[in-house]
Amino acid sequence: MHELTVEEVRSVAAIVPGTPLARLDTDEIAARVLELPRVAAVDVGRSLPNTVEIAVLERTPVAYVVAQDGFHLVDVEGVDYAVKTKAPAGLPSLKAVEQSAVVAGVEVLAAAPEKLRKSVKSVTADSAHDVRLTLRDGRIVKWGGVEDSARKAAVIGVLLTRPGKVYDVAAPEFPTIK
Repeated sequence: MHELTVEEVRSVAAIVPGTPLARLDTDEIAARVLELPRVAAVDVGRSLPNTVEIAVLERTPVAYVVAQDGFHLVDVEGVDYAVKTKAPAGLPSLKAVEQSAVVAGVEVLAAAPEKLRKSVKSVTADSAHDVRLTLRDGRIVKWGGVEDSARKAAVIGVLLTRPGKVYDVAAPEFPTIK
């Protein structure tokens, strides 16, 4: 999803036309472009004889947080970078009370197997050590914290093939189904 326009990037880069390439501070230009909330990374380079190249990597939403002013998009690093007026289709909601819980919630989403990730309706993180996924079919996955996520991801794939409503992999050595 690309939402930044070339004009927005040019405007904030603020390169004065006609400035000799040797005089341009590419680090300064990059710093200005990075101030755009949607920008995750930027690379500024010179191409002789007279071109400045700005490559921008935009943030990609993995979830949204509901707030009074709208639906806040959150990327894989837990950065809240944009607000929408309606819930984005295909993204899970994220309910968390503190930033460390937001980060844990998106880390769990990133660690979850792709098939599971696509079926997540919402992520609830009461703390960084208490993350739960609610699936579109109503089942709940109690993930716990982000530690040992690779093992939890392997275990949950098998557990979800069994009937149940609540799947607990917080302690992946002792998973349970209720």
